[in-house]
Amino acid sequence: VFSGLFASQSALDRTQARVDGGEPEDIRASMVSAEYFSTLGVPALLGRAFRTDDDPSAPYAVISYDYWQRRFGGRADILGTTIAIRRGVFSIMGVAPASFFGETVGQRPDVWLPLTLQPAVLPGRDWLHETPGDLEKVMWLHVFGRLKEGVTIEQAQAAANVTFQQGLAAHYGSALLPADQKA
Repeated sequence: VFSGLFASQSALDRTQARVDGGEPEDIRASMVSAEYFSTLGVPALLGRAFRTDDDPSAPYAVISYDYWQRRFGGRADILGTTIAIRRGVFSIMGVAPASFFGETVGQRPDVWLPLTLQPAVLPGRDWLHETPGDLEKVMWLHVFGRLKEGVTIEQAQAAANVTFQQGLAAHYGSALLPADQKA
């Protein structure tokens, strides 16, 4: 029912970064899946955005137009500049267009980072893999989809609900079943 799907971190991560080994500075970062820019139909203004055929362990970053102007003065030679964030060092691969502020109104990230590098950006816990049967569940990602042509929102909601219920059952097993349905 969807022509494209992507995941993004549900809240901006305000953190310290070092650009090319310089002094620490405050930035707003968001981790996103490789399909983020293509599903939203947002091409890079300079360089390129993430692609699904990128190496998932490649430490690339896409920066916002506003951050590019504010931090780098709009210089065209910033591709390849490194940004160190916690345990990761990311190479700037692209700049988003001036009209793009992210998928969530009011958040305005300075930098988008690959979701696959969560252990480097948010060290200390593996947020990408769950342990079946573990009842602690942290919902830290938003998933968005672009409808295929001709698919109604009701059809998409029904399909997404089935997938969601299957995921809950796979993760929690019978813990979520009403008492009268437990074996």
